[in-house]
Amino acid sequence: MKKKVLRIIGVVLIIVIAFFASYIVTYLVDKNNDKGKYADINVTFDDTNYYVIPNSEVMDEDKALKEWPYIFEINNTGNTKGLYQLIIVDDENNDIKRDYLSYILYQNDKEITKGNLKDIEEDVLFEASINGDETQKYKLYIYKNNENEGTIYKYSIYLDAILEGGPGF
Repeated sequence: MKKKVLRIIGVVLIIVIAFFASYIVTYLVDKNNDKGKYADINVTFDDTNYYVIPNSEVMDEDKALKEWPYIFEINNTGNTKGLYQLIIVDDENNDIKRDYLSYILYQNDKEITKGNLKDIEEDVLFEASINGDETQKYKLYIYKNNENEGTIYKYSIYLDAILEGGPGF
């Protein structure tokens, strides 16, 4: 009985040591291959970090595209591909609710998504990846799609970026 317990403990110990050894080896290989490569993802806004819709009239998509958009760009100055999310945050003093608003998002002058703001889950407007040493330009149009009493909708876009992969993956 004592020999069985010692064997089980020995096998578990060997498995744990092998796991940590393989992780360390892959970490060192990744570090050696990358030679300091990393993703460095940033957002730059044309005007300010927040934006107020320029027109509180009810519009269709064609009329909304003639309004001034919220313009910003995402750039990765690192050498590694990265993932990011664009997070939209409402100002607490808005009197137009998301139920009455639609949006259209362009990336590099190509429409990539559109819909109703109320349908956005967990405030994630868009999720994408960006290669190293790349810049992506965005235009966001938000417009009123139904009549209500409100006249102000102010919002901000935040960047939530993560490195794709990593040591041992």
